[in-house]
Amino acid sequence: YVTRIWVREEGLAYECTCPMGEKRQFCKHAVAIALAHLEKERATIERDFALLQQAMMTVTQESLVVGLLRLAKQDPDLATELKRVCLDALQNQQPPPS
Repeated sequence: YVTRIWVREEGLAYECTCPMGEKRQFCKHAVAIALAHLEKERATIERDFALLQQAMMTVTQESLVVGLLRLAKQDPDLATELKRVCLDALQNQQPPPS
């Protein structure tokens, strides 16, 4: 069977030459193509994330802090998460030896 899937503003569109597809029902062939595409996207995101992680390991702590703070000014959710992480780190610090 010949199956195509594409994205429209209102969602996914599809065509398939199988009996269900010809009845305008979302067939297993369209589902298989959609799932394969999602898996490919997931693998790409994971690979990109790994490359980003490697690159970030080469950046100075100061550069990372400056960049995170710049982003946090634009994103209240990120700012809240950064505050939570910092508060947790402060609470888990060991007191200095006396």
